[in-house]
Amino acid sequence: MYYASNQMFKRLFFYSAAAFICSIFIAVILLDTNYVDIRVQEEKPILEGIYSVINKQAQEGLISEDVLNYWSGQFGYKLDVLSAEQAMALDVDLSVLAAQGSVVELISGWTQDRVTAYYQHGEQVLKMSKMHIDKQAYLLYWQSLLVTILTVLALFVYCYVHMHKKYLKRLLKAYQAYGQGKLSLRVPTEMPAPYSVLASHFNTMAEKIESLLEEHQHMLNGISHDLKTPLARLRFALDMTRSCNSAEEYRETIQFMDEDLDALDELLDDWFLYVGLNAARTEPKIKSCLLDSIVNKVVSRSVPAYSKVNALNHIQPDILVNADSKLLTRAIENLVNNACKFASSTIRVSTRTTSKYVCIDVEDDGAGIPEDKRTAVLKPFLRLDSSRNVPGIGLGLSIVASILNSHNGKLEICDSSLGGAKITLMLPISSQDSNATCTAN
Repeated sequence: MYYASNQMFKRLFFYSAAAFICSIFIAVILLDTNYVDIRVQEEKPILEGIYSVINKQAQEGLISEDVLNYWSGQFGYKLDVLSAEQAMALDVDLSVLAAQGSVVELISGWTQDRVTAYYQHGEQVLKMSKMHIDKQAYLLYWQSLLVTILTVLALFVYCYVHMHKKYLKRLLKAYQAYGQGKLSLRVPTEMPAPYSVLASHFNTMAEKIESLLEEHQHMLNGISHDLKTPLARLRFALDMTRSCNSAEEYRETIQFMDEDLDALDELLDDWFLYVGLNAARTEPKIKSCLLDSIVNKVVSRSVPAYSKVNALNHIQPDILVNADSKLLTRAIENLVNNACKFASSTIRVSTRTTSKYVCIDVEDDGAGIPEDKRTAVLKPFLRLDSSRNVPGIGLGLSIVASILNSHNGKLEICDSSLGGAKITLMLPISSQDSNATCTAN
């Protein structure tokens, strides 16, 4: 955004400078042309009068030096007599001079004008020249020049502002429509910077908000659906307590109610954790921890609950990783529990390092996850058809993905050599991690 704004101001400066130079150029051309014509018309009667006086005093048709010197002092003009060759050397068009009898030129300078007149006098050419200073005329000239420059600049500013006003109106219209609930609205980015950058950021924000709202609605639908089952069982168990015939039946019913309450408690804990991670309210407490200690603890605690499952561990010792140990434990625990639920008989947990990541692989020999469903399973409350009869609410992988996202990590799903799914947690390895691992190895 800063770069786009900087580019905009650079363009504005360039266009303003170009407009200023063009305005000066246009003003000078227009004003100089008119000014020269006016000054020539003003000087002509004076020059005609001077030539008339000199012509009367010419002896035998020739203008003498004495006459030139005398009248030069009287009128303030420098008077010279030139031959035809000398006049041609001064770029005087003799044919025009012969046809018109005189040629008057005016060269306008910054502070004064040079007036030069040529008169045909027989074989001679009378040259009259004078440096002319007219303060009033120059004041008027510069005032006109300033007005012309300001007018051109004003036109430039108007056109520039009008062009940008069009883009601002387009953005404002989109913002207002979005504020009125048109969440699918997007702004075309075919605009100059920084408006294209603003439009791009708006579209990114709109997509994020729309995605969050859709996810929020999906979560509300999911949580309401998953709350109904334990609540229905609790209501049924409560009704059963009224018809219990013995203390043993009563205790069994209470036990069922406790289990349903535990399921509700687990559901709410998972839901609050997921919401907290995605709303950035749960900040990971990053510190260096031993990965093998965390993985071994999770496997030894989780796998025994599944009597039919055998765990194969390939855990490298002394791998240090920078992570929130509590959140990392929860992520590995979710993957191990998922693997145990869907495995036929075997799961495999292994750790390894690459040049960029510390990886934890959790595999099973179950049905696996179809390739076209591997992105969908990360959404909250979404369960595949093969998992309908397996306990759970569909938040496990969503929580794992959110935990990895808070650690700038990645989650990959592929096929396992065991026959089922292989899910890999990938945490970025720092230089400190790398050195510690190399030293340990």
